[in-house]
Amino acid sequence: MANTEGVAGVDSYLLYGEESTFGTAVTANTHFGLVRSFTPRTTNNNHYSRGFAGDSSGRNVQKIVAGKAEHTLGVEFEVLNWFFFEYVVGARAGTDPYTYTESDSPPSITVVRSIVNPGASSTDRDEIWAGCVVNSATIKCSVGEPVVVTLDIMGAKHSFDTSVTSSVALPTDEVYNFSGGSIELPNGSVLGNIIDSVEITITNNYEMLWGLGSRIAQNARPKSRDYKIRFSVKYLDNDLLTAVLGAAVPGDTTVPTEYASIELNFVQGNRSAAILFDTFVFDDLGGKENQNEILGEDLSGTAEALTSLTEDNTA
Repeated sequence: MANTEGVAGVDSYLLYGEESTFGTAVTANTHFGLVRSFTPRTTNNNHYSRGFAGDSSGRNVQKIVAGKAEHTLGVEFEVLNWFFFEYVVGARAGTDPYTYTESDSPPSITVVRSIVNPGASSTDRDEIWAGCVVNSATIKCSVGEPVVVTLDIMGAKHSFDTSVTSSVALPTDEVYNFSGGSIELPNGSVLGNIIDSVEITITNNYEMLWGLGSRIAQNARPKSRDYKIRFSVKYLDNDLLTAVLGAAVPGDTTVPTEYASIELNFVQGNRSAAILFDTFVFDDLGGKENQNEILGEDLSGTAEALTSLTEDNTA
């Protein structure tokens, strides 16, 4: 048969595997979740050289120098389990319940996207990105929707061949969703407001490291780490406004309330994931008012550190 256009998610699949050595590809055999979109990009950073005219015009490009090879991958998926979180924050312990905690050097992964050409197997594609690190992760949960994660991944190496990686069965777990979500501020005190949505963004601020002798990144190191939490609620009382201002009538030196912790809980059936952050302060509050509509408030804040994510599939 002739080559045929492929359909994403029908003729393609996405897997990852943990590397023991940065940039050394391993067999990818794990799903991120129920993947909804995948957006890879390779950038050559070419330098286009011009010089004084010779036998060609000085206005034209005369030589091309290939620069640093940069690879980025965007993955959006619905959450079936939280194994991916190890590569966001750095460490996982236990055998269920699992506990995810911070590390200054999260493991790197190999990501493989396989395309099985529906027309001619000779043009199948197995794309391999080695030396991949999660630069940022955003976890979103809104009323009526599943819990969705978006990963911004940076890769060191990009290659391909026509022998596709074997497909792997999807986990049988149900999708985490809004019906099991709650916020405790501080942990142990459930937020009384009706919650419309919550969004957690974890940024690792990776720097890919290049050296003389290769266009390929040789290593990746995370720099400052940021935890941002946003949520939308229905207006209930003055507690959140007081926390943002620091007092009903703030003085010149009044500061916003500093909470010892904030916990975000996601429950699916008899399974749960509790994400506990240490020390949380609100950055801002915005009001939402439309005629004859319920009053709403949008809030965002910053946590100092992640205490843990506890994933329990045994309850």
